[in-house]
Amino acid sequence: MRGGATWRLNAWALTGIVNYLPRETNNQVTPFQKVGSWTTVDASLRFAQVLPGVFSGIHFSLAVVNIFDRDPPFVQLPATVPQGFTYDSANTSPLGRFLSLQVSKEW
Repeated sequence: MRGGATWRLNAWALTGIVNYLPRETNNQVTPFQKVGSWTTVDASLRFAQVLPGVFSGIHFSLAVVNIFDRDPPFVQLPATVPQGFTYDSANTSPLGRFLSLQVSKEW
């Protein structure tokens, strides 16, 4: 599940998002493994002031993914899969906290 909200004030917009992956059962190993849930929080701040001339349409954004740097839950892999990746690569990411700064221009 993913849910979020945005608060706007003039040229500013602040967005917060909560991502939730429920508990699951890993049936690729014997015995089956219980895998814990995973919750992360993302946020972004956007500034989009209306400017004249060549600066019109310029927007600035700062985003943080996985603010609290939560590691994905451990997933045991079958012996036939190359070892070293101990997470659900289809639903989670091992990258941790990630910051980005973006400057964009609308034409």
